[in-house]
Amino acid sequence: MNNIQTSFIKTGLAGALGNKGSCVITFKYRNTSFAIACSHLAAGITSNSNRLSEIMEILEYHPNQNRDASSPESQEKFQDSDIWFIVGDLNFRNDVDLDSIDKYITNKDWKKLMQYDQLYKIRSALTGLDNLEEGEIKFQPTYQFEVGKNEYNKKKARNPSWCDRI
Repeated sequence: MNNIQTSFIKTGLAGALGNKGSCVITFKYRNTSFAIACSHLAAGITSNSNRLSEIMEILEYHPNQNRDASSPESQEKFQDSDIWFIVGDLNFRNDVDLDSIDKYITNKDWKKLMQYDQLYKIRSALTGLDNLEEGEIKFQPTYQFEVGKNEYNKKKARNPSWCDRI
């Protein structure tokens, strides 16, 4: 491994706070460039446009911008890496009513429920995000369980969703 660089992107409160954002590492291994962003994006079902902006900011980010400006690596964007990953609490939600979500979970119909997943929908609809790939999800949503139980937290009426993603 060589050319190891680390940096971070603050996206919380217009970039003023680090409560949301990404830690980024870039490196080369056997002439292949890698970029990994461990991210915590805007929360809430209504923050989809904020999350989309944060994803775009990650993809356009110049992780090597502190290098000598004449260096070709200083101009490379995150998405210019040969292989890149965005992982973490991406906070995308299932955008459908709770009764429908309960039905899909009871029937273990993950494919149907995935049609309401905000990340799935924007990946399909937007040029630039259509190259994001994710393995098939074959398990129930992981957000948000009651502590110590295998039951969803219904007190806050939050939609069970796949928030933690790779």
